[in-house]
Amino acid sequence: MARFPGVVGVRDSKAAEDGHIAVSAGEFAEIVDRIKAGELDL
Repeated sequence: MARFPGVVGVRDSKAAEDGHIAVSAGEFAEIVDRIKAGELDL
């Protein structure tokens, strides 16, 4: 994970060569909240 002003870059550390995705800080916070709430099958 890398953080830039207003953006969070995320990559799979086991497949770093596949690149990354960039999401807004708000979108990233929403994903984290959903994970904590058990809403995602991870």
